[in-house]
Amino acid sequence: MTWAAVPSAEFYDVAKGSLLALRSSAGDFAASLLGCVEDDSLDAGATDSTRPSLGDGFYYLVRANVACRSGTYNSGHPRQQGDRDPEIAASPGACP
Repeated sequence: MTWAAVPSAEFYDVAKGSLLALRSSAGDFAASLLGCVEDDSLDAGATDSTRPSLGDGFYYLVRANVACRSGTYNSGHPRQQGDRDPEIAASPGACP
């Protein structure tokens, strides 16, 4: 998968979660996060060869970072409900 590079980004983190768990938990990213796919990736792309269980799917969230601070997993879209960052940080599978 690839995404549009952020001009100021020095590296990227990519988190992966279960769509089924996200839906059944009423949108709780901490409960649905499966793990970190990429930690401090230098390019705007990642590979994940795992397949979801039958009836499930994955979501991927990308966070652009610079050396002096972390970015956000929030989309910035007005329809986004709540702040994803604290929920993802609370998950044991979060990117360091």
